[in-house]
Amino acid sequence: TVTLSNWPGQVHLLMQLAPVTDDGRRLLEAVVSALKSAFAGEAL
Repeated sequence: TVTLSNWPGQVHLLMQLAPVTDDGRRLLEAVVSALKSAFAGEAL
């Protein structure tokens, strides 16, 4: 289950991920990997 919220005019994005299914777990792992790369200054 993925719950996605955003607010007009704001750069904030809230995602609530449920890693209880294989798809949810893979999505969560992909998001974590992308965030780690972004904060390390690496291009995706």
